[in-house]
Amino acid sequence: VGEALQKWGFANTCQREVAKRTGGVVHSDQLGLVRGRMDGKWRLTPATKAYPAFTQLLCRWFREVSAQEFEKPFCFNAITLNKNFQTPFHRDEGNEGPSIINCFTKCVGGALRYWHGDIERLPEKVVKRGRFVDLDVASKPFLLDGNRGHEVKKFSGERLSAVGYNRKGSMSIPKKLAQELKQLGFCLPTTDSVQYFKSLLYKKPYLPMRKIRKHG
Repeated sequence: VGEALQKWGFANTCQREVAKRTGGVVHSDQLGLVRGRMDGKWRLTPATKAYPAFTQLLCRWFREVSAQEFEKPFCFNAITLNKNFQTPFHRDEGNEGPSIINCFTKCVGGALRYWHGDIERLPEKVVKRGRFVDLDVASKPFLLDGNRGHEVKKFSGERLSAVGYNRKGSMSIPKKLAQELKQLGFCLPTTDSVQYFKSLLYKKPYLPMRKIRKHG
């Protein structure tokens, strides 16, 4: 997966909210499900349609890394890819919550600072005075709650990361679209599966996971 990400031509985008806060473009891509800004309709992202094999590779990684850790399959219908992006403090507003994150390249620094006590949606200044943990997402994947505040610390070298999660409000999508996602390897959410992972994160706000062997 790491080798495939290094060959991936990341799009330049300035439309993400966190990009607006940095004052410039970021190298980022979205795979899987997305909701149209104008019509509100669910659809596959253009990158997903153009590169199904790449999407399937990433989906297989998320399925396998989670299968060795949890009693239920990790449900996800979207993947965010970032290249060399030092994200400022933010919460993933369009994310249902449970997320798996991994950095596929080694860099110096670049830990994910995660305010695991951020459950009351307090102002950023208040949250930053609370407890946090710096997760070394380059050494192993982590399950965490994307709705809690987090940011990427300074780093040098190449940092390529992927986050698998569920789009908020996507439990009911057209059957044809659901079938397309399944064929690509996504594991669609159910009420039980979402609640299972939310309950895990209620008991422990982040869970380290084991790495798996490289895919070809």
